[in-house]
Amino acid sequence: TIPDKKLKNLKQFFLSELTANHRQICENEAKNKFFLSCLEAMAEVMRFGFYGNKKELEELIKPLLISLDGRNDIVHKKDEDDEEDDEDDRYNATTQNIVVMDCKKAVINILNIISELRADFRLSLALKIFQKKVAQQEYGHIPVESEYDDDAPPVIHKKKSIASRIGSDLFKFQNTASNMIGVGSEAQLLQIFNQLSLKQDTVSFVDILIDCTRYQHPPFVDAAFGLLIKSFAQRIEVVEYLDKTKILISPESEKVYQKVLTHVKHISTRINTNMSQENENFILSALKELQILILDQKNMVPNPANQHIFRSANVDDLAHRLLKLPFSKKNNYSQGRRQIFVECLRILQLFAYENEENQAELVSHVPDYLLLKSLIPEAHDTLTEVYRENTQLCSIIDEDIVYRYVRGLEGENRTPGALRFLEAIVYPRDKPVPRNQELVLKAMMERGFQCVVLYNTEKDKRERNKLLTELNHIRHPQGMINYHISFIGLLSKLVEGGNSSTTGKCQNILSITDLKRHLDDPNLPLF
Repeated sequence: TIPDKKLKNLKQFFLSELTANHRQICENEAKNKFFLSCLEAMAEVMRFGFYGNKKELEELIKPLLISLDGRNDIVHKKDEDDEEDDEDDRYNATTQNIVVMDCKKAVINILNIISELRADFRLSLALKIFQKKVAQQEYGHIPVESEYDDDAPPVIHKKKSIASRIGSDLFKFQNTASNMIGVGSEAQLLQIFNQLSLKQDTVSFVDILIDCTRYQHPPFVDAAFGLLIKSFAQRIEVVEYLDKTKILISPESEKVYQKVLTHVKHISTRINTNMSQENENFILSALKELQILILDQKNMVPNPANQHIFRSANVDDLAHRLLKLPFSKKNNYSQGRRQIFVECLRILQLFAYENEENQAELVSHVPDYLLLKSLIPEAHDTLTEVYRENTQLCSIIDEDIVYRYVRGLEGENRTPGALRFLEAIVYPRDKPVPRNQELVLKAMMERGFQCVVLYNTEKDKRERNKLLTELNHIRHPQGMINYHISFIGLLSKLVEGGNSSTTGKCQNILSITDLKRHLDDPNLPLF
């Protein structure tokens, strides 16, 4: 570690160079290049955290802004008798001017680093509020700083609960952020950063940046616009930082998070197109472990907190990477490769289960699941889980997805599981979506009702009775009898809510007379 005293002279030198270059002369190319090197070095020193207290930041802000303001710059040195420079000359992208522009771009880079410090501090304030609330709920008061001293046990003589541990961690985090900037008072620190929006003499920070956007040097203009947008979007910074912050509310969640990260890391290092059987077996085992981790062990359904952990650890991205591996029925891939696909699809089902945020994460991958469903039947269940009980997603589902799905309901793909997806999108949360009712029915009609299995003719009835005698509906859950039963259920969902547009069309598929004849048939069990 470099002692701060060792850098004191260097930082003083940077400040003197900033002060000396409050007005740049474009003709002094060598001097300007040296100033550029000083600014780049200053940015690195700042990035590594060696600018750490209020006084140093206060000393830097004003000379940085003055140096950034190009309206005092001189393009050419002039004698008294020479004509004045054209005001727009400094905007032109000449060789000498570009060096000056690069200096100002380096200044913007430094201001961005300072702006990040501001966001870090504001994030710490938000977390400090959270810490106070949790601690107050736990103890009935807001703990004092001594209670979280690293070198002494808490003053409160009580077994530390998860709330106190969270409070302790966040308090230390807040102190670390504050100490990094060397400020005891929140108001003092914000006052420093507010200089970025206050007027310097008669020119405001925003005016300076708008002037910077007039230069004929795209990298400099981009940097100026970036800082300008940031100055108007300070709250967005904090929201983005908070979104990336993972707060684990229990020791169990922390253990799950660490285990998930370990599995994700180990699986990622073994993914390749030509995996050995050993790697496939390892990945299979890890995927099954992940399925266990996402479940609530009491009721064996996905735990919402663990679903959030999976999203934070990008488990869904990992599953999609694995699903991109080559696989087809024609190629001689191992059984292990197929099973990897199955386990990935199951993880995605658990990931999406009754979790609208996670469902939204998976919507963009629906076309991939459609391609997989003819190879891996479990893809039907993954598709269903993405939309199940999510009225918002169901109401905006792409028409092409519905048509492609119905087109695939032919031959051996006609299974009860395949129809669950259509039921999910037409009837989420016990409320029909008329648009989807009509879409599904229209898609069936355009395919000539090839997905329809009704056993209406005498020949079909004999075939149905034979299957019933063989207990096909019990021995083969994905067989045709159960598909027939599920299809009747889907028809009932297509007319729910009194949709007059679909009711008449459904009666053309299965009339009331045919339905009564089925129900009166003594060979047909009532389920």
